[in-house]
Amino acid sequence: PFCNIWKEDDPYFSPRHQEDAEEFFHRLLSKLPKDVIATFEGKQTSKLKGISVDFSKEVNENFYLIPIPVKGYKSFADSVPTVYNPQMFTENNQYRDDQLGNIDVELTLQIDSLPKTIVFLLKRFDYNLQTKRRVKITNEFYFPLSFNADEYFSGQKGYYYLRGVITHSGTAEGGHYNALIRQGKEWVDFDDTESRKITPTEFNEL
Repeated sequence: PFCNIWKEDDPYFSPRHQEDAEEFFHRLLSKLPKDVIATFEGKQTSKLKGISVDFSKEVNENFYLIPIPVKGYKSFADSVPTVYNPQMFTENNQYRDDQLGNIDVELTLQIDSLPKTIVFLLKRFDYNLQTKRRVKITNEFYFPLSFNADEYFSGQKGYYYLRGVITHSGTAEGGHYNALIRQGKEWVDFDDTESRKITPTEFNEL
């Protein structure tokens, strides 16, 4: 039923076509009521600074998920601080300014407010420049059941509890997604049209 309803305004949608989870999430948000979207909406400031030219700019914008790397990191605690790492836009990936044209800039992010519900995207897919193919990052990665916002996001308050997990089985070229939702003290695995409660041991082995 979900797929049939989705196809009403997206005729090219196919449940057999593997979609990028981030892309699908944004498409899903666009179909939800504004008050529901607001639950996932945070605010950030992108700060741009010229590297070899006198240039600075701040852009206030909304965000709906936080991507964090998995490759080279063992846990959430190790990975989350990279959100604040400067990003360089140089060479073939320069920043385009209306007055100065293409320039080298450094981009840093400032989290102004976290959403009521945070969606973290674990970056488990990468691109191998040698083989020119997407690859899946399969190293073990620890994610906490709860965390204090101020511990990882300076100036932010509140405790967050893990309520849902999307898992992927397969390769970067194709696979299957499951949704794990916490209901009370139990976790339920939703697999297409089937659902079942899973034990704490099963959950911890994911």
